[in-house]
Amino acid sequence: SLNNAVLMDLYIASVNEILNEIAYPAYLAGVEFSVANDSEGLLISLGGYDSALPLLMDKIIDALNNIVLDEKRFSVIMDSQIRDLDNKSLDDAYKIARRKVASITKKIFYSPEAKRSVIEAFSLSDVKNFPKTIYKGIYLQGLAHGNISKKNALRVSTKLRNALGYR
Repeated sequence: SLNNAVLMDLYIASVNEILNEIAYPAYLAGVEFSVANDSEGLLISLGGYDSALPLLMDKIIDALNNIVLDEKRFSVIMDSQIRDLDNKSLDDAYKIARRKVASITKKIFYSPEAKRSVIEAFSLSDVKNFPKTIYKGIYLQGLAHGNISKKNALRVSTKLRNALGYR
């Protein structure tokens, strides 16, 4: 729904705000990560030394399940999201064209204008409660490649499944 799409944007921005404090130390340790949402759902990407990936996944899982932001930090995120939506009409032409193509070709698509019309209705408590809603009946798909053992790949995926309440 439109409300869930906007909540997902706020949720991902909040998770990334929480993870921001470990991003640089992780980079120095030779690992990198991203948490984003796309048209198919939540996308978590990890890369780097396989020995550090389980610890990094623990931090990401904790951030996904526990939005520990205060109202002040959340208001900064909200202002940023609103500004971003307000400025979508000023994007580069190729970005505007991609959105137009997506609006035609995708089964579910919400324009920046539609998202902007509902975003201010949400609060920090809505975002904190969102994981309880979104992780019901989820489908997980993963890919591990490169210098990672099968054992570590299975450990990381099991940890993620258990933390999100996957059945």
